[in-house]
Amino acid sequence: MKSIAFKIPKYHHLSNDKKSIFYESELKYHWAYRSAYFASLTWETYIKHHISVINNKEKPEKGFTYSYDHVDAPAEVSLYIGDCIRCMRTSLDYLVASLAREANIDDSQIIFPFSETLENLRDSFTDVSANGKKKHGRQLAMFNLQKYYPGLDSLIIDQIQPYNKDYGSSKSGDLLWRVITSDAIDKHRLMTPRVTNAKINSIKFADGSGLIGEFTITGGPAFYGSSPIVGNPEIEYDVLFDMPSRLEGLPVMQTLADALDAVLGTIMKFKMHFKNVDQYATGAKFN
Repeated sequence: MKSIAFKIPKYHHLSNDKKSIFYESELKYHWAYRSAYFASLTWETYIKHHISVINNKEKPEKGFTYSYDHVDAPAEVSLYIGDCIRCMRTSLDYLVASLAREANIDDSQIIFPFSETLENLRDSFTDVSANGKKKHGRQLAMFNLQKYYPGLDSLIIDQIQPYNKDYGSSKSGDLLWRVITSDAIDKHRLMTPRVTNAKINSIKFADGSGLIGEFTITGGPAFYGSSPIVGNPEIEYDVLFDMPSRLEGLPVMQTLADALDAVLGTIMKFKMHFKNVDQYATGAKFN
């Protein structure tokens, strides 16, 4: 049996209420999930039917046999990965854009705030830049939006924390920052995955009556002795982001799964915080 060492988590059904101001954000989350699911499904199918090279190496003096497989990445997976990250980014943008529209504010300048540092993230909600100059255009968007939605800055800065973990953010906040910034890079180049050589890391022993034992290799030879290991190996693959980026070297599917959870958590925080959105938005326009 050959498999990948990850699974996309169970899909979380959202309200699907078209009257909800966050409906577009939920819809983009749904499409992000679909893209991740199809990426996972494509890998599973491809590996099952297109193993390119299998090399068996025996170490009779150590009493065990192990195997290395090489698998090329199916081309369409890069598209699924890129689309997943794009939809996650758009889902976040729609959260703040929807609030802007609800308050009759031009949403064309609104994007979800993020930054590498906590200080720069806080700066997103001010009207003056770090060098003391007045902000203009898109730089002022979050400063103006928070006038209509008290607590928006605290929600994003203190609870969601979309900045680098080196500056104290949570794991999910750090991942949101990495995903958001990765969307700005050519997805067909960035999202090219590489497949690590796979090796047997667990072996199940069976006789005619069924399973009689299981052994997990945690490093080094499994057994010392004269008899080779026999059984049905379970082979696992790690699929990693390959191109230079803030996601480089991370396992693709587990990263997407964790990022989907982080985006979902952000949506739920917004829905909870703004469940009575009419109490916030004044409906007045500003110039």
